[in-house]
Amino acid sequence: MLMAETGWIALAVAAGFVMVSGRNDGGALVVSAMAGAGLRPAVASVLAAAAVGLVPALLGARVATTLSASLVDFGGQSSDVTLILVLLVAMAVVAAVSIGGLPTSVTLALVGATVGAGWGIGLPVAWGRVAVVVTLAAAAPVAAAVIALGIARASAMLPAIDRLPSRLARAQVIAFVALAIAYGANDGQKVLAVLALASGTTAVAASTNPSLIVVGALTFGAGTWLGLRKTHAALGRGMVRPRPAQNVVVQLAASVTVLIGSALRSPMSTTQSLAGGMVGTGIDTGWLRVRWESVLRIGLVWLVTLPLAAGAAAGAGTLLRVLR
Repeated sequence: MLMAETGWIALAVAAGFVMVSGRNDGGALVVSAMAGAGLRPAVASVLAAAAVGLVPALLGARVATTLSASLVDFGGQSSDVTLILVLLVAMAVVAAVSIGGLPTSVTLALVGATVGAGWGIGLPVAWGRVAVVVTLAAAAPVAAAVIALGIARASAMLPAIDRLPSRLARAQVIAFVALAIAYGANDGQKVLAVLALASGTTAVAASTNPSLIVVGALTFGAGTWLGLRKTHAALGRGMVRPRPAQNVVVQLAASVTVLIGSALRSPMSTTQSLAGGMVGTGIDTGWLRVRWESVLRIGLVWLVTLPLAAGAAAGAGTLLRVLR
């Protein structure tokens, strides 16, 4: 058995990963709320953190189970060491590819590092399930763009809510709450997955553990708040500047996309889905409104995240196996 100290290190590293997730994903969620006048940043941050902690207990921990048990079998004596390796590689890759100020997908980094470490160390990897997860993750921004375009075209037949400030504010609140719930049901469950692995329990058991719920929500919320200013500045230079009414469409499209992923037990990046929704609304008002150079830059960042994390973790895992 590993020493007890290794377990504490794993918990500490897991908490650091949760904070990075809050800075990256939570920041993107709150910035989407700041595009209109419906919610204050502090309220949006609390709602996002609450969704991370409570939604898995209410709607199930299917995606967390996929991340913690369905891709790689983490059983055995090397579980704590492997988890530490996976999380450190994932955080390093997110930091490396985000130097240019563009957010990447923490979920892609986690999946890549998990599979790479499992292969390098010699743990059983469910390659068929990995292929499905990667395919669905790649399809998420495209699906969100198509859904957003469809919602935008359909809503053109309804009264314009941007001319009715009170209705627009309510629509923004509803759309953000739906987005937070969708995040908690899917992308945010990586928080639950890593905390479950670090504490030596299953994702299902962790989803109803009061201590882990509080730790996950508070740590995620702290990361969201600490990184909010930088995330807002980065996304402000992004692909499209949606108007408040369009932002409602973006959030709804991302919510639908991510909830579909949850039904399929497959993690999908909410950040990617929001970006895809922005492109869809931009196309609806004219192709020239989309900053295609930004789309290309962000797409390239996403493209390299998973293989970079997988390669780095595979190398580190192989070295660890040789040294052991």
